[in-house]
Amino acid sequence: MTTRIAALRFVSISTRTLRSCWRISGAKLKRFLREEAVSMSKANVLKVGIASLEQYKARTMAIARGDYVPSPDEPKVWFQSLETLAQVLSDRNRSLLALIAETKPASLSELAERSGRAKSNLSRTLRTMEQYGLVRFEEGEGREVAPRVNYSGVELEMSFA
Repeated sequence: MTTRIAALRFVSISTRTLRSCWRISGAKLKRFLREEAVSMSKANVLKVGIASLEQYKARTMAIARGDYVPSPDEPKVWFQSLETLAQVLSDRNRSLLALIAETKPASLSELAERSGRAKSNLSRTLRTMEQYGLVRFEEGEGREVAPRVNYSGVELEMSFA
């Protein structure tokens, strides 16, 4: 972990200086930086899964009993069906998430203006997305809340069984 932090801090200095600090070859350095770029791009992707309510309850109980320890690369958010996932991440909602990420609106009113959607509709949609961890709300000016996107994308893990 320390190595990764050091690498990110040294990115702005020359490769020659970095190599001399760590005494590693140019090929190893390039491979390390390439791996860092991949891990950083994946770091902001939400991993989701599909599980029925019964499967989700059984998994949660196994974790609570200590019978099962989830690995760090397992999904963090679970949808009950592909249909639910498709509704939450419809084309229109993905466009909304992209708009929020790009413009960082100061309030729901500003987002309603920019998106052309009704504020009440936005509020309901964003609250649903908040339940799945896709967005969060920051305090804005006065009583306003500012929506923020938590992830740059979603990765689906699903078995056929």
